[in-house]
Amino acid sequence: MPRRTRLVSLVAATTLLLSAVSVPANADELPVSTPAPAPSHKTAEIVGIAILAGVVVGTVVLIEMHSHHSLKGCVSSGPSGLQLQNVKDGKTYTLVGSIAQAQPGEILQLHGSKEKVRKRKHHQDSGDDLTFVVKSVKKDYGPCPSNAVAPSLASLSISVVDATTQRPIPGATVIAGGASAVTDAHGNGVLPDLPTGQISATASAQGYEQKTVPAVLQANSTGQVTIPLQRHREGGDLERSIGANGTAALRGVHFDTNSANLRSDSTETLQQALAVINKRPNSHWVISGYTDSQGSADVNQRLSDARAGAVMDWLIEHGVDESRLTAKGYGSSHPVADNSTEEGRAQNRRVELTLVK
Repeated sequence: MPRRTRLVSLVAATTLLLSAVSVPANADELPVSTPAPAPSHKTAEIVGIAILAGVVVGTVVLIEMHSHHSLKGCVSSGPSGLQLQNVKDGKTYTLVGSIAQAQPGEILQLHGSKEKVRKRKHHQDSGDDLTFVVKSVKKDYGPCPSNAVAPSLASLSISVVDATTQRPIPGATVIAGGASAVTDAHGNGVLPDLPTGQISATASAQGYEQKTVPAVLQANSTGQVTIPLQRHREGGDLERSIGANGTAALRGVHFDTNSANLRSDSTETLQQALAVINKRPNSHWVISGYTDSQGSADVNQRLSDARAGAVMDWLIEHGVDESRLTAKGYGSSHPVADNSTEEGRAQNRRVELTLVK
């Protein structure tokens, strides 16, 4: 039987089956207590015809749907439209749904659901059609390499511990390669989908000094690092530094990467700064923001302004009169450490509190 005839037969059989079991048009008019009518002999005959038609055609189609998935890979044009070869399983998926942002030649991470249509003909698999229903584009990794479908990726397993006691630190924030994670109750976390080669991982936690360590990642593997954090004694140090020099770095204040959003582990240091200010009720203070040398001067200037402003806003929200505070950003000027190393850049990314009068 020609393929088109088999397909028509299968559609016809399916239509008969659906019509046989469909609810009568006036079903909503039936009383609640009225039982559903039993299938008639005619209905049974129609069902039997539909099943027989499926047997004659000899093709069974099984559809599997899996929600809440992500794909990452290079988008290209295929015979059925846009397609993407997934980095993790190497399979190629036809893209449907919200694909307006997807362009051939780009590396994308997509969120949506997988659909697999498996065809069985005469009890033998005749192949799978893989489709991905796109809900949103999560991240754009730029253009595809000219000689590769997608970048090689790796994962990083991280343990964050107290440098003195070696006890795990739960709730620590770890950032590496543009990804972030929060450690669990055992001080462990995993950062997936990282670029291969040498990267830097930075960990911070409330009550601890931020620390950055290097890591080397191999393609399609999981690296491991342990990051020991030192507790900071910023309360006494802050008061002493203000008393001796009139200024102090708020080392426990942390922001999201390339952002002025204060992280939750900054609260303790901000409260200590608030206490220092409140001890001097008639004083005026300058809050200064600084960045490292990564990025353009214009971007760094705006970022340092925004971060200084974020700290000032927090102090105002907690009772400090706005007239007593001034926020100013200095970009990457006035470094206090070597910008050629990750450790040095971490030191240069800071906010300082200065007593004016």
